[in-house]
Amino acid sequence: MATLTLSAVKKQFGATQVLHGIDLEVADGEMIVVVGASGCGKSTLLRIVAGLESPTSGTVRIDGRDVTKLEPADRDIAMVFQNYALYPHMSVYENMAFGLKLRKMPRAEIHARIEEAARMLSLQSQLEKKPKQLSGGQRQRVALGRAIVRHPKVFLFDEPLSNLDAKLRGEMRYELKTLQQRLQTTMVYVTHDQIEAMTLGDRITVMSHGEIQQVAAPTIIYDFPFNRFVAAFIGSPGMNFLPGRLVQDGDAWWFALAGGARVRMDMAERSRFAEHAGKDLVLGVRPEHLAHGGFVTAAPSATTVGMTVRVVELMGDHQYVYLALSGQDQPVVMKCNSHHRCTVGQQIQVHCDAAPAHVFASTDEHAKNITLPKDFPQIHA
Repeated sequence: MATLTLSAVKKQFGATQVLHGIDLEVADGEMIVVVGASGCGKSTLLRIVAGLESPTSGTVRIDGRDVTKLEPADRDIAMVFQNYALYPHMSVYENMAFGLKLRKMPRAEIHARIEEAARMLSLQSQLEKKPKQLSGGQRQRVALGRAIVRHPKVFLFDEPLSNLDAKLRGEMRYELKTLQQRLQTTMVYVTHDQIEAMTLGDRITVMSHGEIQQVAAPTIIYDFPFNRFVAAFIGSPGMNFLPGRLVQDGDAWWFALAGGARVRMDMAERSRFAEHAGKDLVLGVRPEHLAHGGFVTAAPSATTVGMTVRVVELMGDHQYVYLALSGQDQPVVMKCNSHHRCTVGQQIQVHCDAAPAHVFASTDEHAKNITLPKDFPQIHA
């Protein structure tokens, strides 16, 4: 096991700056997930850690040793790619043994390591098969096994589940999490899938345009997004963003929406609202913090707003109701119990609980969340 430290890592391709000074600490035995949209620089960052790309500047340290200029083979890392990259003419056993044979490891030790990895990954009965005889999930487990037998200091994963169907992705997420708990090896996992990020990571690193937006545990990322980009990226369906302004009425603060409706603001950090009064702001409300007024009693901190049903998506035990709100261009999404029936075109009362909501400093996608606790760090343990 080992720590991984990135210090001021920059990467430039010609005139294009891909990474803008990345600083990141990965603890010994931690699984950290790097998530972001395509083109944000997450795969480039992983390739720099692996030694497949050289940084323009900055350093990479594994267990305190500077490996920035070392070849991949000298870094004691193992990488699992989106493409399984298995040798089609070799059996599962031979694929897993190949790298160890190149290192001239004794045959008995090779066999012991493969047997151990096969037990972990439930591949004991597949060792003599060729890759074409395996399912997609089994091939991915072989790729994992080939990495495990190396006993590396750091595992690197580059979107390893993106080629699998939804059911297999769910199964492999469970297997990867179980594997990490067994091995307790430092892991860096890159994905664009926020569900993978939330379910797999001890911490999540959210990236945008070559910069880290926030590093924190999944629950902190979800409940306390540092800026509007993080709030939009993490969560499915995404957070609702409602433009408007903060106004004070006596001792109470309200968020005046563009269409004329008002939402009472009862969050703990409202003491700082005065400095933002009158400015163009954005209220962020997650779909689960909206409730159908015809079925649910309003929470003490909730405000009731009239909206029109546009689309209903039934999801089994719950449903997503897309609502039209006066003055709002984008639909407002409400997550509610599937028994809370409503029909397209119906006017309903919606309870909006602003206690867990957020206010962002402007309409810019990287606008800071002004409702975070004072001095809330961008990189949070």
